[in-house]
Amino acid sequence: MVLGLATPAWGQGAGSNPHSQIQNTLVDIQTQLNNLQTSVNNLTTEMSNVQTDLSNLQTDVTNLSTEVDLRSVTQNWDKKLDATNGEPNGCNSDRFTCLFGETVVRDNETGLVWERDPDPNIRIWTSAIIHCATREVGGRKGWQLPLREQLASLVDTSNANPALPTGHPFLNVQPANYWSASTLAPFPRTRGAWASALAT
Repeated sequence: MVLGLATPAWGQGAGSNPHSQIQNTLVDIQTQLNNLQTSVNNLTTEMSNVQTDLSNLQTDVTNLSTEVDLRSVTQNWDKKLDATNGEPNGCNSDRFTCLFGETVVRDNETGLVWERDPDPNIRIWTSAIIHCATREVGGRKGWQLPLREQLASLVDTSNANPALPTGHPFLNVQPANYWSASTLAPFPRTRGAWASALAT
């Protein structure tokens, strides 16, 4: 017995042309490659935008560091600032900045703000505390006697009468003792307080 088999022509009847399948697959691959290329292009554009943003941010940071007065940032005693490179009146050196119409002085080494022209009148300690508490300088209240350590931070022992840094902007500083808020240990509150000499 013989069983005959007729082979149909490609594309006719059952089955399909393998070349057509390959062609369709290649078209699909090309479409995916095109989509991938579009994604890469979009990503490249985004990266370029990010780079531009970073460049703008760097410019802003540079401008900020050159425009903002950072001398008010308290130092960590890692260096001494020059008090002699300011204006002829002593204001606005590396160390001292005059504020509020040059009525107060900020020490840029410590961040402390002082009266530029302290009251020369002699007072007992309690009166000195009240005087500071009620005083207004440069339109600002909130003054107080400094601690002994704070007052000592102004003293420059290489100078005398007054013992302040060369080039300082302070006015009418007397070569005398200045009260501090620090009390003597045996006499708290009422009987004694430290004073700092600005004469030596």
